[in-house]
Amino acid sequence: MLLSAKYICPVRGLAELDPPHPQALGQAAKVAETLGLDQLVIPVLEESLTGTVKERIRFLDGLVAGLDRVTESKVSVSLMLPAQEVLGLCWAIPDVLRAVGHMDSFPVYVQGKVRTLSPFHWWPDPLLIQKRVRTFREVVSALSHHPALAEWVLFDRALDWTSPDPEGAEFVLRSLLGEIREKGGNEKTRLSLSWSQLANPSPAKPLIGLVDGVLLSGYRKPVAPNSHDVTVATYLGVMAGWIFDQNMEIEIGWEAMEKDFDPDDLLQQSQRLAEQGLEGVNWVSLCDPQPGVQAAPPWTMKPGLSQVGLLDSSLEPKPWVEEWIGQLLRTKPRRGREDFIDLSLEEYLIDPPMHLTRLWNHFKA
Repeated sequence: MLLSAKYICPVRGLAELDPPHPQALGQAAKVAETLGLDQLVIPVLEESLTGTVKERIRFLDGLVAGLDRVTESKVSVSLMLPAQEVLGLCWAIPDVLRAVGHMDSFPVYVQGKVRTLSPFHWWPDPLLIQKRVRTFREVVSALSHHPALAEWVLFDRALDWTSPDPEGAEFVLRSLLGEIREKGGNEKTRLSLSWSQLANPSPAKPLIGLVDGVLLSGYRKPVAPNSHDVTVATYLGVMAGWIFDQNMEIEIGWEAMEKDFDPDDLLQQSQRLAEQGLEGVNWVSLCDPQPGVQAAPPWTMKPGLSQVGLLDSSLEPKPWVEEWIGQLLRTKPRRGREDFIDLSLEEYLIDPPMHLTRLWNHFKA
């Protein structure tokens, strides 16, 4: 099982659009290796790459410096580009947003603050697509072939932003993949989908075969809207693997923000998670932020969000982490993992929301 965690720099955060602090990233990678993690997922905000040429070069040089420090460990890096939702907050460039006053407005970090805006349907806009692909190309040119880089995570929750037509989404994804392949790197590619795609699989299904893997994640889960339960995430990971015929990496860890978080309960639920034979687990955040950046987004958006890391702000593992990782690594997958599914995929696709809820009750039983 691939064990990974998202790395949001505990020294610099995200709000200032700076690259991760190299020394902190290098130290965090060494601690992650000691614990048994395989990979750090580093979100790269598109807005960090839309300033002047000098600002873009500074950001990319800083990112390279951080990856250089990671090579001192055996942990690899997965770059999420562009990262659209990090710790439950959306991050975007102004080009893909509309003014307030629409029914679909939501909080989004843009131009230095959290604003309530609506998404712009950018999929059919060729000029905007070209602009975003050029930004992506610049990062790939700077980082492809780096020895620490193992993977690109693409389309981070993009299918939830505004629903694309299938041809439009495939064109954009193929354009991004073309940039990676043109540089000739050996990095894998992973599609980032939200849990909501299980209730509406059609936009994602044509894209799955174009990439090497899928990361399934999100703050809210469709069968239990107020739950951050590991068992819910496990169920959705199994369902996604069945629906898309692709093994899944799933995001967990949101329950650590709750006041009544119980590590023993996490261990119990993770036993079943490990038995399902999923490809991997991605913990929502590796490190808690240092006090100086706790007062900035995204940590200010939800109570307890600054405590979801596997490591504290001094990069020390929390008391329960080693036992939790050890359990995941020791537990073997069991047979009959999909026995609770009592219908064909064709039948499921007739009414995905209904069957998703119904089969959840089967899974629990």
